[in-house]
Amino acid sequence: MSEDATLDEFSEFSESKASNESSLAKRWDMNQADEIMEITRGASPRPKGDPELFGGDIPWIKIGDVDVKSQKYTGETEDTVTEKGAEKSKLVDSGTLLVSNSGTCGYPMFAGTRSCVHDGWLILRDYENDLNPHYLYEYISWQQNYLKSLAPGSTQINLNTSRFGVLEIAIPPLSEQRKIATVLHTVDQAIQKTEEIINQTKRVKCGLLDDLFLDGYYNHESYENIRIGAFIYSKPAEWEIETIVSSKEGENGLRRGPFGGMLKKEIFVDSGYKVYQQQNVIYDEFDYGDYYITKEKYRDMERFSVEEDDLLISCSGTLGKVAKVPSEYEQGVINQALLKFSVNDDLFNVNYMKYFLESKVGQRQLVLSSRGSAMKNMAPMEFVRSSKVFRPSKKEQNKIAESLSAMDDKISSEKNKKDRLQRLKRALMQDLLSGEVRTTDVNIDVPQEVAQHG
Repeated sequence: MSEDATLDEFSEFSESKASNESSLAKRWDMNQADEIMEITRGASPRPKGDPELFGGDIPWIKIGDVDVKSQKYTGETEDTVTEKGAEKSKLVDSGTLLVSNSGTCGYPMFAGTRSCVHDGWLILRDYENDLNPHYLYEYISWQQNYLKSLAPGSTQINLNTSRFGVLEIAIPPLSEQRKIATVLHTVDQAIQKTEEIINQTKRVKCGLLDDLFLDGYYNHESYENIRIGAFIYSKPAEWEIETIVSSKEGENGLRRGPFGGMLKKEIFVDSGYKVYQQQNVIYDEFDYGDYYITKEKYRDMERFSVEEDDLLISCSGTLGKVAKVPSEYEQGVINQALLKFSVNDDLFNVNYMKYFLESKVGQRQLVLSSRGSAMKNMAPMEFVRSSKVFRPSKKEQNKIAESLSAMDDKISSEKNKKDRLQRLKRALMQDLLSGEVRTTDVNIDVPQEVAQHG
């Protein structure tokens, strides 16, 4: 093991040193949380919105202000409180460890700055003689499912101070806690960096998406304005305009899913012909789902069947997501929340069409076709069929599609990397926090962020 252990080295070390003797963990002291720390609950000033209590300079941290599943430190808050409001809440210093206690309960989080804390959080204090904060953060993360099981409730679960207090915490020597925290912190940093690359690439793709469908891939000599709905766009003058129904089968190439009555749950079987759902499109994951129908039912619904390179569009709730049916797919039909679109490949590159529908021009037509507010649905099909599509030359379509596909490939590659890192993190948590793998004989450079506490 090198002086500065890398993730790969520690992963190999973990595999080679894992002990079959679970008694390793028994060498560590075990204590209930309420025996080694002060556990209190945040508080909410009342009445909400009172100008004497709210609108001051002190951040007020609510569960909704953070992404408990990915953030490690709190950031900006929606609400602030005054000094008087702070007296009716709970004030914590930067670096105080919090644990979500309702809804998405059992997730740890460090206060990013001096703040007041909403009653949706537990506050942990006075444990530093026994526990390194970053070790405790990782230990609570590891025990999150167990903590959730302690919180009763079917719709709104709640983890109060006494329920959290019974959590048994393993307490290795502080020197070992720091090493464990360092290894897991290093993986967290790699995950965070990968997530930043994903988000940055998505932003670049979003900008490129709109630029390519308004300016074109090539330099064009002249442009013209065109009104589509409430918006006016400038496009290359040589680009043609088609309606979305310029497809393989005319208007039959654009079909909304069946009425819900055709796909009642009682007709589903364990295997057969797949029923594709919104999740398949939203996550672009065609293996998802286990709803199937019989061959006889499939024949009855064959007009709703999907084929390779069909575009599927989500039409309810999460509106306007687009996915292309891959070359390897299960034969099946769409459900009532989807629309299928067979692209005329004499006129359009299918990937170009997919990206056009994802662009500002395409999305505004789909979104403006929606009705309702909370759960939006597609407008009548005759409105959708009138949607306009820009048609450059096939050569330019191909170039536009290639440019955007390169962005998608990068995003997919980074997502795969993130998945691998998350799997590595879970494996290391199990090995290190259970005591199956020890770090006592490993030289690990502990960063200041971890070393300064405990």
